[in-house]
Amino acid sequence: MTTNHADEQIPTRLRDLADDLRNRVQSEPDIKAIYQGIGLSYHGLYQFATGRRTTPSIDTLQKLCDYYGIAINVREQNGNGII
Repeated sequence: MTTNHADEQIPTRLRDLADDLRNRVQSEPDIKAIYQGIGLSYHGLYQFATGRRTTPSIDTLQKLCDYYGIAINVREQNGNGII
């Protein structure tokens, strides 16, 4: 199931969403702007981007969605705060 936002298909299942966000972060030439822009540590964002951390927190997912302009409430989609 997907939600159309800004002419792009956004996956609403959280694991798919996390994978999509990971791909977006990996495609960035420099993740410094991302972690500074959303208030995460470089280490935490790097671990997420490289797949060393496969289950990011709901807060991390929401911050990344907000950064990329994805209009989704991750907590609502998840219901219980756990992926």
